[in-house]
Amino acid sequence: MARQGNPDAIAALINRHLETQGITAHVAQQDSTLKVSLESAHVPNQADLVAYVKKGITGLDLAAVYHLTVSAKQPGSDASAWSEDLVLQDPPLDFGAGDLGAGDIG
Repeated sequence: MARQGNPDAIAALINRHLETQGITAHVAQQDSTLKVSLESAHVPNQADLVAYVKKGITGLDLAAVYHLTVSAKQPGSDASAWSEDLVLQDPPLDFGAGDLGAGDIG
């Protein structure tokens, strides 16, 4: 289910590895952006966690996810201690009906 982009399955996969460190992940998808919010009593190291989450999400090869936002906060806080936006892949080009066709070049 995680490979199909199910946010709950992705959260379960991340949590399986991070709960031992006291970190809980919440995952949501908004359009082509996957948002991973990490919650911990102690603010986790940004560089390590962003690299870990990016590697895991990239490994799932989610076709409809082009951007990843990873953030961390402490329980009960409304504000993130840190947040990072990443581009996982460029969205496909959509030329639409009004673009040049092969016969128009020349």
